Amino acid sequence: MAKDRMMIRKGKWILLLVIVSLIMVSCHKKEKDELCLTQTLERYGMTQYKGEDMGCRMFLTMYEYNNKLYFELGNHCTDMEVVIEDCAGNNIEETRSALFNLQFDCHALRIGIVGIE
Repeated sequence: MAKDRMMIRKGKWILLLVIVSLIMVSCHKKEKDELCLTQTLERYGMTQYKGEDMGCRMFLTMYEYNNKLYFELGNHCTDMEVVIEDCAGNNIEETRSALFNLQFDCHALRIGIVGIE
């Protein structure tokens, strides 16, 4: 009986430790993602998109793939070459393998427009 209670107590502590660890990891990812977005907006001289009319202004679309953020520069009035960049500004077409790019095209989650000139 006493052993059973001790096992239940240990189980509760382990569960609590796992929950706290997940919360800490989640908070760290959110901070990292916010920093990435802020730096990318600054690199392009953009402000956060809030649903305003874009007209012919440049805009930034955000994607998530493998728990990392990627960005595509766009404009509805201009034909542009599609360039997807990571948080550091690296063009994934130039810095990643063809297999990565194919998997990105198939599985990346489009978050939406996040920045505008």
